[in-house]
Amino acid sequence: MGISLIYLDNAATTKVLPVAAEAAVRMMQENFFNPSAQYEAGFGVRTELEKLRSSLAKNMGAQRAEQVIFTSGGTEGANLAIRSAMHVNRHEKGRHIVTTAIEHSAVLEPIKALEQAGCDVTYLKPDKWGEITAEQVQEAVTAETVLVSMMAVNNELGTVMPLGAVKAAIEAKGSPALFHTDAVQGYLKIPLNPAALGLDYLSVSGHKIGAPKGVGALYCRQPEKLIAPQMLGGGQEKGRRAGTENVPGIAALVAASKEWHGRLAHDLAYMAALRDEIFRRVEETDGLELLARGAAPHIAALSLVGYPGENTLRFLDREFDICVSTGSACQKGKGSRIYAALHRAPLVGMGALRVSLSPENTVEDIERLFQGLAAAKERLAHR
Repeated sequence: MGISLIYLDNAATTKVLPVAAEAAVRMMQENFFNPSAQYEAGFGVRTELEKLRSSLAKNMGAQRAEQVIFTSGGTEGANLAIRSAMHVNRHEKGRHIVTTAIEHSAVLEPIKALEQAGCDVTYLKPDKWGEITAEQVQEAVTAETVLVSMMAVNNELGTVMPLGAVKAAIEAKGSPALFHTDAVQGYLKIPLNPAALGLDYLSVSGHKIGAPKGVGALYCRQPEKLIAPQMLGGGQEKGRRAGTENVPGIAALVAASKEWHGRLAHDLAYMAALRDEIFRRVEETDGLELLARGAAPHIAALSLVGYPGENTLRFLDREFDICVSTGSACQKGKGSRIYAALHRAPLVGMGALRVSLSPENTVEDIERLFQGLAAAKERLAHR
């Protein structure tokens, strides 16, 4: 069609930023040595790695550099946090976990494995707009709760979870629970300071902010006490995560974090304005319905009511060169359990689509999206 691709699936992954790519290439070509090597060049890379850790710690709101553990991404970080919390509390009476029914699979799957091993799990349910309250957490936690895991931003709805109020609710109940948040969609999209929020663990992923896939980080409030390594081997990351560090990926992650942080206020306001334009257009268009009014600036969940989302997605891709999704990319085309958890009318859930933004998107992209949705409604209605 001669139309340039319009990418509106940034919650799935983002284009690598030039500064991140440059940082990775520089490490691969100039500082390619193993940071554990016992000669001067290796020591130099180790020194550089610790500088990168200090930089990311500052950007993440950590109080000490050693509170940042480098991982392969959000999934590993979440698994490490969840399993560490259970290991730390293995001698306690309680084996109770509180989480939500709308967490990412990176959180729910390790929790389900623990449930099968004998843990008791409470899955908090959202309201029809995907909201979960601190009062629900306070009601659920007990003296035997050892872990609360709640995401910062829902990856399919854009709803922002009340982390500060949840921490206060845990303390008000007198629960000893450790608190983990999956911040993969929240990092550098909403205000997040783990120390100020009282979090024990916070996991992030590089490829959601313009770094390559395969790198991430886990904040741990007390890494000396609250981490039980899941990757065993050579003792890297002070024994907390074995495996030669992905120094090029880490350099890219830090460069991308700095780039985002440097223009944060402008970019978040810009994306929020685009999101609000989507909300407005949906509410003014017959046949479209909002699934949530999430406060995250980069995600809008909507439905072309009665039209299978997969069909609409393929039509937009084929006819308009527009990339959107029907939910988390990790679901690989399966129906979204998160949209199902909202208990909306079946025809609304059937038509679910997620539009997710970057600072590179434009008002013209949004206009083209709604042209595509109108065309999809007309064309698919005749099939």
